[in-house]
Amino acid sequence: MTTSRASLKKLLEFLQYFYSSGQKLFWLLWGTLCLSLILLVVVIYTPTFWVSETKPLAVSQAETIILETVRENYREIDLFSKAFSNFIEYSATHFSPNFFLVYVLIFFQIIGYSALLAGSSRLEGILGYVPLLVFCSHLYSSEFVSVFIQNYEYHKWGAFFIMLPFLLFYYFVKTKAFSLNLVQQFGIYGGAILGLYFAVGLVGGNAALYKTATFGYRIHLIIILIFIFFIAKDLLALLVWLITRKNFENPGAAYRIFILSFIAFIALQALLLFVPHYYNFQPLHFFVVAALITVLFSQSAFPILGHIINSQLAYSLIILGTGILATGYIAFHIGNGEFTFRNNVQFLINFVFGVLSLLFGLYIIINFRAALRSNQYFFDSLYEGRVLRFAPVWAVTLVVLIVYDGINLWNTYYSLHCTYKNIQGDYYLLAKDENEARLMYQMATNYKDTDFKANFNLANVLMAFIHPNSDKEEILKVQKHLSKAEENSKAPSLLAILKKGRFFSILGLNKAAKLLYLSKIREMPLSELYCNLASVYFNEGKLDSTEFFLKQGLSHFPEDAILNSNYSSVLLKKGKIKEAISYSHKAFTQQSKEPVVLENYYLFKIVNDSLEVEEVPFRKDSTIGIGFQYNQSLLAYKKGNFLLADSIANWLLNRTQVAEIKFLKLLTCASTNQWKQAIDFYKSLIHQDPDYTPIASHALATLYFKQKTPEMAALYFHKAAQSGWPKDSLFYAYSELDAGNHYKAYDILKVLALDHKDLFELCKREMALLDFAYGNTEFLGWDFSGITPDEALRGGIIGGLVDNPGPALKFYQDLVDTDKKITTPYLEIGRIFRKLNGDESAIKQLELGLKRDPNNVAIHLEIAQSEINLNRLEAAQKRIKQIEAKVKERPEYLFLLAQIAARQKQTEKARKLLEENYRKFIFHKPTILQLFAMYLEQKKYTQGYQFLSEVLDYNSQNPDYWLYYYLFAKQIGMREDAENAQKNMLDLLDNERRKKQYFQFLDSLRTKFKLDS
Repeated sequence: MTTSRASLKKLLEFLQYFYSSGQKLFWLLWGTLCLSLILLVVVIYTPTFWVSETKPLAVSQAETIILETVRENYREIDLFSKAFSNFIEYSATHFSPNFFLVYVLIFFQIIGYSALLAGSSRLEGILGYVPLLVFCSHLYSSEFVSVFIQNYEYHKWGAFFIMLPFLLFYYFVKTKAFSLNLVQQFGIYGGAILGLYFAVGLVGGNAALYKTATFGYRIHLIIILIFIFFIAKDLLALLVWLITRKNFENPGAAYRIFILSFIAFIALQALLLFVPHYYNFQPLHFFVVAALITVLFSQSAFPILGHIINSQLAYSLIILGTGILATGYIAFHIGNGEFTFRNNVQFLINFVFGVLSLLFGLYIIINFRAALRSNQYFFDSLYEGRVLRFAPVWAVTLVVLIVYDGINLWNTYYSLHCTYKNIQGDYYLLAKDENEARLMYQMATNYKDTDFKANFNLANVLMAFIHPNSDKEEILKVQKHLSKAEENSKAPSLLAILKKGRFFSILGLNKAAKLLYLSKIREMPLSELYCNLASVYFNEGKLDSTEFFLKQGLSHFPEDAILNSNYSSVLLKKGKIKEAISYSHKAFTQQSKEPVVLENYYLFKIVNDSLEVEEVPFRKDSTIGIGFQYNQSLLAYKKGNFLLADSIANWLLNRTQVAEIKFLKLLTCASTNQWKQAIDFYKSLIHQDPDYTPIASHALATLYFKQKTPEMAALYFHKAAQSGWPKDSLFYAYSELDAGNHYKAYDILKVLALDHKDLFELCKREMALLDFAYGNTEFLGWDFSGITPDEALRGGIIGGLVDNPGPALKFYQDLVDTDKKITTPYLEIGRIFRKLNGDESAIKQLELGLKRDPNNVAIHLEIAQSEINLNRLEAAQKRIKQIEAKVKERPEYLFLLAQIAARQKQTEKARKLLEENYRKFIFHKPTILQLFAMYLEQKKYTQGYQFLSEVLDYNSQNPDYWLYYYLFAKQIGMREDAENAQKNMLDLLDNERRKKQYFQFLDSLRTKFKLDS
């Protein structure tokens, strides 16, 4: 066997101790240490590992869009809504802790402390309690207890109770009351610490986990310092071993090679110490290499501690546990951009390694000159000096460090505190306490005013409170910290540019922002810079310039989702809907889960039904802007999924009480039969923001119109018209006309035609239909040559309402003669004939319509009604059965079944069917009136009174309801209510003829149900 192979075998013999009962534990810890070192190397070379460089910031604007076109009673009215479109710019984020690194650090702490505690239980005497003290100090300083106990006065007691199980277990193991091997101890400690962290995460979430993992900062600094001192000797020890294991022909060669290698080694460290930005090889690399070989070479120190350590494995556990904690913590801070901390560690490693190497080299030369000359293998005896013991080397190194660092003692203290305050600032940001975060970052800059992270994050936090009218001193403070961050930046320069540009935009310094972006685009044409430059012009309303720079950006980055989405917003503003849709769809295909992109994508789907849309599940994420979730709710509304739309609106309302969300809630409440809440949100909205009065009034009116409740629609269309929407006066007139107030409608139309020339033609046509229905042909002003089918049908309906259908029937005849497929005129003729000539003549007309369209559901329902009126109940039941699948979700279905039950003397069944129908369709007037009559017939006056009170909450403008309310109030002795109801009824009738009709109807009800007069 050659000398070199023999010496290698001798080195590997140090591992023999680990092939015992604890070998698997040793290799687990060795592997964990390797992982921590790999992580350290990764973060050294990955400067953006710890932060998302930029984030898209959506500047959302509420747009007025047509949500749907409501068609009722042969009229069409657009339901306007607010929707959000955004223009996205980029902003630099806070330097936030990377939670992958936090979880890794927690993992290393669990493994490291478990190994430390298990290994130290084999140390004799009081020395064994030192690692336990370190662990307990970590529990206390990391504030584990603050997660569970809010009252600070009890923290010390709480900390003691958390430590107590560990103290007792350690004591019993130490005194051998528990007979456990090292592996078992490691498992128990690991499980307990893991359980503690799990409880912290469960109760306090990520912010609490971050706090408990990092607030034991000083304890970890001590561990790092001890580990650096411990491993500093091993690189030189490796150099000794590499040289002395070789068989040189000239015995003096080993001595010369050692001296030359030693000089080169010290020179390299000196270079790194005085040229800290030489990044190809850094002091941290010494740390990585030394930490990897420590376990192998540390066995040579065994004789020194042999009198207090009774297990070689226990000794290795202590070394590995300390190493895992130290390297994990260094990796965490470097990975989170703590450059101040990194520079301190770099300096400490290089200084300690350099001084210790120098002294260790002298120690070897003094003690082993002869051994070096004769090429003797003396690795085992490195720490057993013949002239000088090794202990003084450590002592002198420590003294030199203290003396040297004493000159800069305050700088070191301030640097470490800067890092610690940054940690606290990060925690408060995670806990969403920006005021405390601002205080911590301010303190960090006080300790070290050149720290990049502290300055950058402080500027970020301060900017949240900055606006154009801010105090000049506050503005200058932000500018100062931004400049400091830019001067000391180790991050890509884009970060500082975006933050500075955003700062200019907030202050309204648009020219400065443009110059900044333009100058940087020439150096580095990045998509983020094009977006932000275009954003400045967009906010100024300069759409052509915005479009120009977005086109430039797209020429460089045609697939960029944000540029495409922004371009779609500009095209939407310019009215180029089709082009806008294509760019929005392209943005979606690139980033289909990005909320800022989906906001525009959903808007275009609402605007244009032809766009195929892939919906993203609703996310209860408070970090997402409300625009995307708002538009998602509107899209669900448009698709008829009112419950989903309402649930999203509720969640948004819990986040913010802004006017847009209240408007959304107004829509969703009305569409889920929560009409009282809808009216409450309407009142709250216009009180909070009077500018919303026209659109909110129009929306509520249109929703009533959709529910075939024209009297309530008239009320809110009138409010919209008074608030500045003139066209709603036309809809106001339409609704009054549909509600039966013909004279009032005619007067509204006459005034509107004079005041608004753009509405003259529409008003003239509607007035002509009214004149024609009343037979006032000399006032027509229109020859009807251009009448539309909808106008002809409305003319017939008006004629039926005023009991003069003859002239209007001519319109229907012309319609059926012109269009051989049309059936609607027969439906309306049937309704008119039922009123004037009875149900037999109605059925004949309706059956003519069925010949044209045998599957027309509306006509079948009208025939079924006539059959019930004629007491042909079996025929009616058979007809309803045939079309049951198509009509179950229509109010007429249960209403007709209730009428059949009533005629079959099944009064209770009829009432239950009507009540069920009312709950589903609270505005179905025939159901409501039938229930009123039934309560009167059954003398359930109190129940009827209560029911009417509820109905009037939804519809306070119907004179029929006030008439019945008057009757019920009279019967239960509510005189004042009865008088008030009568007054309201009369106020809602627009002419004496109608008032006379109502009094006649009132008398008939009294006679029919034998009521008191």
